Amino acid sequence: MTSVDLHHLSLPKAWLKASLLLIVAVAFVVGGVAMARDGETAGILPAVFFGVCAIVFVFVLIGRSGVDLDREGFTVRSLFASHRYAWRDVSEFSHGRVGRTHMFLFDNLKQKDGALAKLNRFMSGHNAGFPAGFIGGSRDETCAILNAFRARALAR
Repeated sequence: MTSVDLHHLSLPKAWLKASLLLIVAVAFVVGGVAMARDGETAGILPAVFFGVCAIVFVFVLIGRSGVDLDREGFTVRSLFASHRYAWRDVSEFSHGRVGRTHMFLFDNLKQKDGALAKLNRFMSGHNAGFPAGFIGGSRDETCAILNAFRARALAR
């Protein structure tokens, strides 16, 4: 694990991955527009779909999505919402897959055993997590950083 400031840290975004996905989405938009311009109505639907994907990737790149860590807890921000977790309310972190999605997994001790918590536990063995896809760097190193922040907070 590299040396990290354990007071406040924003986990890095996966700039390269999001940029490549944006380029692919824009290429499909251009192809769909070209098809529609040639009179093929089949190009309109893909152009609209990949246009929406391109907008999402732009917001991922320049938007507020990400994960911020501090002494008290961490905040997971997506395009549409954010959620704050206190270190004392979460278990150790691990990374795994839920379906085809790589995730950072943990147990939220404040989450009730509702249907969503039971489904999450069935799918991943934990009742909470967040996607690893747009966080740059090694998943092992990111887990180590998350666990270091948690251990330091619990030791205080």
